[in-house]
Amino acid sequence: MIETHRTEQSIAAPAHAGRNGNLPAKDRSLLAAGDMIIYPFLWHWQHQSGLQRAEKMRPCVVLMRINESDPTAIILPITTKAPSLRHDRLFVPAEECAAIGMPHHLQASIGLNDFNFDTISTSTCIRKRVPMRSFSPQYMEHVMSEFRRVYDAKRAHSVTRIPDPDLEYSM
Repeated sequence: MIETHRTEQSIAAPAHAGRNGNLPAKDRSLLAAGDMIIYPFLWHWQHQSGLQRAEKMRPCVVLMRINESDPTAIILPITTKAPSLRHDRLFVPAEECAAIGMPHHLQASIGLNDFNFDTISTSTCIRKRVPMRSFSPQYMEHVMSEFRRVYDAKRAHSVTRIPDPDLEYSM
């Protein structure tokens, strides 16, 4: 398990929520690195066993956006499940939980061993409007650095999501 320690610093809270706690939203075409989204993440083991549909919606983070002519998001899962020894996870510090509106007591971590590729414009998994909440650029640099380390060690596995109208999640 990977843990990180950061010096205490003040991270701004997300944009003020509207009535009933609803966050302002933006079009998915504006997704950027660090954005937290609710997404039907498909684990590599699920994909290998033939599943095309994720079991549940979960918080995820957009690690990066590639191929600007047809933007694709690289998406990592956020989980509160305790990792096993074979999982590489990066702890989400309290100030980052606050920035995305996630309770810190959940002890969230970002999974680094599985990632989804999803073409933003044609995705049937990324919602058309996504809440505006993001991790700090400094934290995302750390996430990227740790992900590269895991990827270079060949411990990261990808799942390319292919649009399928029968599996439409994007409301």
